Amino acid sequence: MEGYEWVALPETRTALARGDWATVLHLYIRATGATQTQIAEATGLTQPVISRIAGGKRRPTHLETIRALCHGLGVPPQLAGLADTDEGPETKRRAFLATAATVAFAGSLAPYDGLPDVEQLAAPVLAYRRAEAHTAARLLRPPVTAHLTMLRQLAGIAEKQYGPTTTARLYTLVSEAAGFAGWLASDTDDRAEARRSYQLAVHAAERAGHELLVCYMRVSLAQYAATQGETRIATSLIDQARQALPAHTPPIVMAWLECIEATVLATARYETALRLLDDAANRLDDAEPVWPWLVPIDTNKINGYRDLVDVRLRRRLGDVGDLPHPATATAPKQAALAVAERAAALADLGDHDTAARLGIAVWDTAYRYGSEKLLTAVADVRARIPLGAHGDPITALDARLTSVYQE
Repeated sequence: MEGYEWVALPETRTALARGDWATVLHLYIRATGATQTQIAEATGLTQPVISRIAGGKRRPTHLETIRALCHGLGVPPQLAGLADTDEGPETKRRAFLATAATVAFAGSLAPYDGLPDVEQLAAPVLAYRRAEAHTAARLLRPPVTAHLTMLRQLAGIAEKQYGPTTTARLYTLVSEAAGFAGWLASDTDDRAEARRSYQLAVHAAERAGHELLVCYMRVSLAQYAATQGETRIATSLIDQARQALPAHTPPIVMAWLECIEATVLATARYETALRLLDDAANRLDDAEPVWPWLVPIDTNKINGYRDLVDVRLRRRLGDVGDLPHPATATAPKQAALAVAERAAALADLGDHDTAARLGIAVWDTAYRYGSEKLLTAVADVRARIPLGAHGDPITALDARLTSVYQE
């Protein structure tokens, strides 16, 4: 989608009305291919600020910030709830063009000759992704599966009736939806469906002809294989992803690939994982986000991977007392998985009471969000504690695990 037409999309206007600038930026990036650095330059905001807004970690409230976003993205200020009386000629020119595009584009929102509106079809999965952090996966799976089925049917029709551009864009949506479906299936411990969904995501990305998306989905499949104890298969998939990358691969892709490979190798206690993290850290200066990597890889992100690798290698477990409860995290289920990893390590090292206390925190999160993956992780922690071990935390953990079979 070119020019200012993206402003006319119903999902853009809805996001603007709600002040959901994370969605606005996502739609802008999809429509224009702009990077976060380019957006920062256009708006006069810093790249870290744009990154936090795009990642949903910061919601703009100051009028000057909203005005800067409108000016840089060419959004009519009135669509964001601002008056436009004090804007300069350039902003008014952009606003006029965007408003004109809205009027001109409104009549074409309905598919012509059955041609699907790809941008509108992308919106549901984006909304489901935002809901996933605080929603039980079992509730999201039916609508995501239904949407994925429709996308696959549309992609099949497009191959016969429409040009390669529309077909490729639809297969891109199929890949994204299938990858998300794989994540949800994994969270409900539906292993066969998780594997099939990730495989579909890879195949659809290949049909779309998007080399970076193929890499992203193949490595996502590798991550899943690693969680199932298939380290050899996981490393093989990562090798395939690396070999298929284009010659001028963006540094963020290589940094991410090295971080994921490090976590996979660490599950098998390979200390080469540490070198990979160092390699990733050395790429940070040039690790500009590109689609589908919309969230930057920075020092904090690599430190998070390093903590996970240290736990898996049983090196440094840190101060357990400083760990926040998963329920207080921005993404509770992800935070609980990290706590479960630490609990398993502590159980292996003989600190059974602490392992049980952490296991209880993970179980509470699992129960709240209906995560079978987390329940399985808690059961794994308990399996690492000897049956003869005693203590109040262990007794409390046993009671929670037993309750799953008594409901």
